[in-house]
Amino acid sequence: MRNIIVDGTFDNPDDLNRHWRKVNASHADQGWMVFNAGLSNWDIAANNQNLRAVNDDYSQSLIQVIAGQHQGLHTFSFDALNLSLRSPNTLLDNTLQVQVFGINGDFEVGHWGTWEPTTNNGTVRKLFDTGNIGTRRFGWQTIEGQIDLGQGYDYIVTRLITEGVDQQTEYQALDNVELRSTVSTETNAPFGVNLASINAWSTQLPFIDSFKSASPWWITGSQNQNRSLNLDPNGWVKSLPVSRDGSKIPIVTNMHTGIDGRYPGGRYVVLYEGKGNIQYQGDARIVRHQSRPGRDVINVNPTDTGIRLKIRNTDPQNTGDYIRNIRVIPQAYESTYQTQRFNPAFLEKVEPFSAFRFMNWMQTVDSTQKDWWNRPTLDDHTWFEDGAPIEVMVELANAADVDPWFNIPHEATDQYVRGFARYVRENLEPERKVYVEYSNEVWNGKYEQSRWIQQQINNDPNFTGNVMNWYGKRSTEVMEIWDQEFGEDKEKVIGVLNAQFTWMRPIRDALDYDVWSNENKTHEDYGIDAISVAPYVGYYIAHRRNEGQVENWNLNQVFDELTEGGVLSGGPDGGAMQAISQQIGAYANLARRENLQLLAYEGGSGLAGPHVARDNETIIDLLHRANRDPRMGQIYEDLLTNWYDQGGGLFVHFDDISRSDQFGNRGLLEYVGQEGSEKYDSVINLMNTYGN
Repeated sequence: MRNIIVDGTFDNPDDLNRHWRKVNASHADQGWMVFNAGLSNWDIAANNQNLRAVNDDYSQSLIQVIAGQHQGLHTFSFDALNLSLRSPNTLLDNTLQVQVFGINGDFEVGHWGTWEPTTNNGTVRKLFDTGNIGTRRFGWQTIEGQIDLGQGYDYIVTRLITEGVDQQTEYQALDNVELRSTVSTETNAPFGVNLASINAWSTQLPFIDSFKSASPWWITGSQNQNRSLNLDPNGWVKSLPVSRDGSKIPIVTNMHTGIDGRYPGGRYVVLYEGKGNIQYQGDARIVRHQSRPGRDVINVNPTDTGIRLKIRNTDPQNTGDYIRNIRVIPQAYESTYQTQRFNPAFLEKVEPFSAFRFMNWMQTVDSTQKDWWNRPTLDDHTWFEDGAPIEVMVELANAADVDPWFNIPHEATDQYVRGFARYVRENLEPERKVYVEYSNEVWNGKYEQSRWIQQQINNDPNFTGNVMNWYGKRSTEVMEIWDQEFGEDKEKVIGVLNAQFTWMRPIRDALDYDVWSNENKTHEDYGIDAISVAPYVGYYIAHRRNEGQVENWNLNQVFDELTEGGVLSGGPDGGAMQAISQQIGAYANLARRENLQLLAYEGGSGLAGPHVARDNETIIDLLHRANRDPRMGQIYEDLLTNWYDQGGGLFVHFDDISRSDQFGNRGLLEYVGQEGSEKYDSVINLMNTYGN
């Protein structure tokens, strides 16, 4: 990153011609301010091009004011020299001190050594102070320290203080004063999000048509739950089930349920084809005088119940004209929904990001997709059950100008893989990259994809490796198909291998091609470009084994454990942030040795997870409050800065927008209408500062 200190190399004597007795906000971004051009303690040595002390009568400082919201971790550094011809055993009666302050609001600061910044209506925080280092002798050396600018200050004030230097026998000088972010300009903080699952309780609200997120059909009455439904290939109900007495049993679907009414209210239109009768319950009431067959108007008053749609009768004449192609559209979008698929509020919230990982939208975990002809389609009645069609995902990537990340189902045939790759090549905007990953977390034995791979190994007497060896083999086959389809543009395809963050053995096995091949091919030959990990902060804290400790904690203890450690018995030395930094470093070294990119396929707050005490309401409440605490914003700033500083590339957060419940608080936002959050704002500020 650039040095935000102006004229920190002291190359030009004119840099010290700006003199004011008192310095305030009006002097921001004007370089160094001296007390008086003729009486200053500082001068620029023309020959050596450094800042030297030239007056020994009184303590005086050189001051610079920087405006603007510079944020996050920075390194402040300078070169200093302090020499004397006096006896080496004698302490020098000199002053050399460097200070940095963060200030919000109006302020005033003087040049005298003791006159630190003051404010009547703001705040002043000392961020860096060497103390007096002028009493000892030393040649040129670099002095530096880490400065945390947090979410930013209105002004940053730097003071260089000197006093008592006898120019006949002493020489004191400074040079190369710098304040730089620890985030590398080479990475530009690329940041993406995992899109939250499409379901009836989603707070993401990605589609104009609410029915695309509707729940599967269910039959009213507990005694009828085991009955099967007569569905067409797209999931529409062709006929209602019949009870023992011959009456027809209504079927129901829900939308926007269990989200505290966090979805738009007002007038909706329900468009449909076919004949029958639809009843509206929950938050919806029909406006009869505005409704007609094929177009009902409903008034929606959002609550936690959501919209309930009940089909009481369909195809009454048994002609095959059953109710189908239901769309639930806010009335304002009735004339545009066919060309405007995505909710503008959703697009606005995800617009800043550079990549979308579609793992959840593709229902990758425990997927049953196998054949290209049987993939999800635009005509499916809902995308809750089988996931979003490829057409919708590519359309969203183009609309949002992001690079898509696709997870190929573990049972996918070569024909499926080729059809998928071909569609992406033909329809994704040409300037986009595409990340391709085979399945998701196959090292995780609780998932069906891991068990399925083990079964393939059991059925193949010629394969002698383990699950991750097989995963590596199939991954290379998938990536080679993508490279073939993209041909001369194959550099746009980023082949990704998935690693377990806290245990490196699985990824080493996946990279060990010699287990199944004697071709001596490289990663590039196989289409493998990156390894990916999931850096979650503090994932261990709420593990059930720690329940007895954590349920008695307060928020300060949570953040002390994250930042310093020592609170949780058996926790990592130095706390969660130190542990995650060390593991990032280990994977960064592995990626460099293998000449691969290091990506984060997931990551963020780990104050939730698969092993937490989900039924302990005290812990759940503590975790929710921690995720919403202002200190969580700084945790994110530090996590991402550490990630990029160690060479990490694209960081894909889990996830974008999702509700808080007993399973955690993983979203950057909790609902699409939320203006911001500590996590979301921290990420946006980072990207605004360093680019995405």
